[in-house]
Amino acid sequence: MNESQYKSALKEIDREMRVKKSQLAAKYAKANRKHEIGLIVTDHIGSILVEKIMFTSGHSSLPDSVYEGPVLTKQNKPRKDGKIRAVYQSNII
Repeated sequence: MNESQYKSALKEIDREMRVKKSQLAAKYAKANRKHEIGLIVTDHIGSILVEKIMFTSGHSSLPDSVYEGPVLTKQNKPRKDGKIRAVYQSNII
């Protein structure tokens, strides 16, 4: 094995590790998800209607679900400007 083969093998191991860590984070976030598409969630900023669910591992020490959807008015109707925003599960009231 020469130096370039070593570096290539090391890069492949790093890539595999990132993929497995991402899969594990997604599995954890999905298992601990508390809300589903179509529900209304509220945080300290306001409410949204959940249309998309993602996850992140950078917001807190554990992976966290992130809900995305249109911002709602106080009457739980979508705003006229159609603004979309995300709400972290850890911030939900």
